[in-house]
Amino acid sequence: QTIKGNGKESQALMGSIISSKESKDFKKRMRLKRKKCGDPSQGDFLGPWAHYEGEHVTGVVELTEEQKKHLQKLEEKRQKRIEEEAQVDNRPVMVSAKSVLHGEYERDYQGKSFIAPPSEMKAAKHQCFIPRKWVHTWTGHSKGVQCVRLFPKYGHLMLSGSLDHKVKLWDVLAHRRCIRTYMGHTEGIRDIAFTNDGKHFLSASYDTNILL
Repeated sequence: QTIKGNGKESQALMGSIISSKESKDFKKRMRLKRKKCGDPSQGDFLGPWAHYEGEHVTGVVELTEEQKKHLQKLEEKRQKRIEEEAQVDNRPVMVSAKSVLHGEYERDYQGKSFIAPPSEMKAAKHQCFIPRKWVHTWTGHSKGVQCVRLFPKYGHLMLSGSLDHKVKLWDVLAHRRCIRTYMGHTEGIRDIAFTNDGKHFLSASYDTNILL
């Protein structure tokens, strides 16, 4: 390292650099010489009071057998608590899936299910394009919506998955309202997908579960 300046300033700066380096080396050597803190279950626990190798120590109090047994019991309880917490963290949380129908009947007067497409509609491949104007706003989720899927081949219904742990089924053509809300996840919804016939759907969540 090059030091510029007059003689006194250079000597003082060089001395401070050497002093700082020697101090770091000394601390490192002392850390290596310090004895281990020990195991509390064996009665030789020293903790932050552990002395250094070669250091003369007086007045070290030996634990009695009763104290050692008490420490052993405390250590066993601590280990058991750690194991129980680890098992709880790794155990998948299962919640019974349920749904709420936002209407009076699941079938109409003809006996058709609410998921059945209108009789005048025909199955076709949908063309996707950017709309030129705002059409409608569906409101119902309490947190951000992660994904939206239209009913296959017809598009008269729409699924939405949200970070509020819920999946909602919406009417797209007629009343444009929420038909049903599905619950069963404990975390936000990551993705959803209809089956090919549209009679079922899959929901994947951040709770590591996939529900059908």
